[in-house]
Amino acid sequence: LPMHRRQSLAAYLPVAAAIAIALPITAWGMGQPKYAPQEYALGAVLAPDPNSVSDRKAVERRIAASFSTERQIAGYLGKLNLPDGSVITDTVYGFAVIAASREPKTFVVPSDPDFTDLLNAPIENGIKYLLAVPPVGRGVSDALNLRYPTLYETGADIATLELEVANDGDSQPNWRLYRVIEPLPKL
Repeated sequence: LPMHRRQSLAAYLPVAAAIAIALPITAWGMGQPKYAPQEYALGAVLAPDPNSVSDRKAVERRIAASFSTERQIAGYLGKLNLPDGSVITDTVYGFAVIAASREPKTFVVPSDPDFTDLLNAPIENGIKYLLAVPPVGRGVSDALNLRYPTLYETGADIATLELEVANDGDSQPNWRLYRVIEPLPKL
């Protein structure tokens, strides 16, 4: 072979070797519940064993059910025919509810420029609902929990519990939907 052709072939060998190593490692990782829980559960969906009662199969079923709860919450809120910007939530966990909603403009999220103002004064700013997760795990960083540490437990004196939804998904939080207290009429 000519010299320039051998040099260009030599340049591709490290790339081919990297791909040959990376593909099986990636495939292995995607089959592990620790590293890729949703992908791991795909096996339970694509090749379910209806007779299995093992703990592992139970976990697979819970993982496969992930986000079904969030779809139900999105459906519930959709049936309320709420105006744009009337439900405030953080996207730490709330992204799945928003993604499942047919009306994503119903939600106020941290990337909205007025999020902080609306979160700090939901009653005065026409927010109708607060969608909350417990302040544990990733929920500790949830903006609603940071602003109102007692929101999930008590409504933080700004809202009343309207709906509590146990989550079907594996390692996913239970949800609470709080209705913001109506402002008192001005005399």
